[in-house]
Amino acid sequence: MRRPLQRLLLYAVSIPWFLVGCNKSTKNVVTNLPLFYITNEVANGEFRQIIQVTNGLSLYFTESNICVWFCPGSSIAVNYDPRSLIPMKTLLDVPPLSGKPGYDVYDSNADGVPELRRINGGPRTEVFYRG
Repeated sequence: MRRPLQRLLLYAVSIPWFLVGCNKSTKNVVTNLPLFYITNEVANGEFRQIIQVTNGLSLYFTESNICVWFCPGSSIAVNYDPRSLIPMKTLLDVPPLSGKPGYDVYDSNADGVPELRRINGGPRTEVFYRG
């Protein structure tokens, strides 16, 4: 006997709130995204579908990683656990700038503190100690 009474009370309280919510005007916010298209290309030795944005950004993703290209010679790759989606390691590729050579920064455990930096065009690799 208590169940029907509880349901009736729930409906009695819910209907006015529903009607108040329906009478409120809502604004639809429209955001213009940059134009993009999907291409089929070879990336990292495999055939992939790549999302290319007209502002120069490109990306692709798989079950366990994502790679984003910001401009020619610049990218970031993040490998993550496909079950938990927790990042496992990252690689940042920085292009040459103002006459300085480009370099790669490697974070072996994706904690935000890089462990290695390799200068492009040479055998030089720097090991970071405590960042």
